[in-house]
Amino acid sequence: MSAATKKSLIVFIVSSVIVAIVLCVLPVEFFDGEVTWTVNETTITKDQNLSLSYFFGLGLEDSNIQYADSFRLKGQGWMVAFIFIFGIPGLIAYRMYIASSSSKEEE
Repeated sequence: MSAATKKSLIVFIVSSVIVAIVLCVLPVEFFDGEVTWTVNETTITKDQNLSLSYFFGLGLEDSNIQYADSFRLKGQGWMVAFIFIFGIPGLIAYRMYIASSSSKEEE
């Protein structure tokens, strides 16, 4: 494995972990989801933007889903989470790999 590949792999892993930690700790509502409440034995499901921190019990104090029975991400929410956690760091790492590979070819 070349040095450029190792550096870009390290950048990918570190940036993916950092983005995942930030999204799982801060209550940033980027992701499409559904929230389910049960009120007087009536189940109500509402579309709402969710944060990944809600799944870890963080950021629920001031949120209107504090008393929800369940919440889940929809397909588009999963896609956005995948793009944020793996797609953007992958593009950054790929750009670093291409830049270091092209600089070696010029020498």
